Amino acid sequence: MTSGLLVLFHFLTFTFGFIALILISRRISAVSPSIRKSFINQALFYNLTIIFMTVQDFIILISGAELSSNPLEIGFVSAMTNLNNAFSVLWCLTFVILVYKFLEITLSRRIKVVMSLFTVIFVLFIIYNFVGTLKHKITVLQNVTSILLCYTVIFVLGYSIYLFRKSDSIKSEGKRRSLKAFGILFFGFSLITLFYYIDTIHLKLLSPLLSKVFIFCIDFTFNLIIVFWSLRYFDTLGTAADSYEFRNLSEDQIITKFQISKREQEIIRLVCSGKSNQEIADTLFISLGTVKNHIYNIYTKMGIKNRTQLVKMF
Repeated sequence: MTSGLLVLFHFLTFTFGFIALILISRRISAVSPSIRKSFINQALFYNLTIIFMTVQDFIILISGAELSSNPLEIGFVSAMTNLNNAFSVLWCLTFVILVYKFLEITLSRRIKVVMSLFTVIFVLFIIYNFVGTLKHKITVLQNVTSILLCYTVIFVLGYSIYLFRKSDSIKSEGKRRSLKAFGILFFGFSLITLFYYIDTIHLKLLSPLLSKVFIFCIDFTFNLIIVFWSLRYFDTLGTAADSYEFRNLSEDQIITKFQISKREQEIIRLVCSGKSNQEIADTLFISLGTVKNHIYNIYTKMGIKNRTQLVKMF
């Protein structure tokens, strides 16, 4: 009965998480596309880990003692565990990328190489773990791999501190305040998560049941943090047109930054020249509806709301 309740709690947690993502996506249009994509990805990957954990617990719940003698169920549970680990790594990597996007820092080639190498190594470890589980062989390398996978949260801890400290250089007070809050929230979250892993692997202070309850609370807290911060601070990031950083970008830099297509560039130039939607349609030999769709996409990408803001940027 207790195990069933834990599975139910996990189910409610990731359901809440995906509902939160839908709500957040409706408020995130004012943020630049690069931040929007990274923010959604890190939240999505975390909730996918909860799904795999829930499926794993559910299989164990319905199988009971028979799990140890059923190769198919053993393989499936092992697959869920390793997918959980894989998406945990992806979550950490996307969090790192999000921090750089927040700070408007371009990822250097060295950082990209290190992150790619890190990913490849852990993917190989995950595959090794999976094969070893199927063969009922647990080696020292597998134990080390499991510990390293658990401690990927250290990346989140370190980059939370990095974000908090680097945000001092941001000129916009609203954005600086929002990023500091993000760093503080994730520092606390990652510290608690790290304690959970240390206890699970080394200390064994919590019973298996309390450990399950604790990880459920961690998962729910993560989604709560995401919702709280996004609802409270998204607006403080400001629109692209009013941002000091964006006002100092050249036209080519803006086009690259917001991934403006060639057709959208043509429409932007015509808008800046003072032409109406109908005049733009006549000039480019496209329908009025197509022009409106392009303009809507431009506004969404750049986080602006009207022609005046668009003209200011160009």
